[in-house]
Amino acid sequence: MANDHYQRACAFNIIQIGEYIGRLSDEFKDQYPDIAWNSLKAMRNIHAHDYENVIEHLVWETMKVELPELKEYLEKLL
Repeated sequence: MANDHYQRACAFNIIQIGEYIGRLSDEFKDQYPDIAWNSLKAMRNIHAHDYENVIEHLVWETMKVELPELKEYLEKLL
């Protein structure tokens, strides 16, 4: 991810997703153990508080693979 604007946009989206996950009840998250709630929240925390330790290829993997899979999974729930 060479483009700085793209990196910032990805980071912002990851932070937003983590914020929303933090608002979900434990009961709700327990109903869907297939979702890596803690990992997504941890990635948010790294982007928000420990940015120098962001591993770019993991961000790329999250944006290209994990988030589309999460979106598809959640859409099936609706």
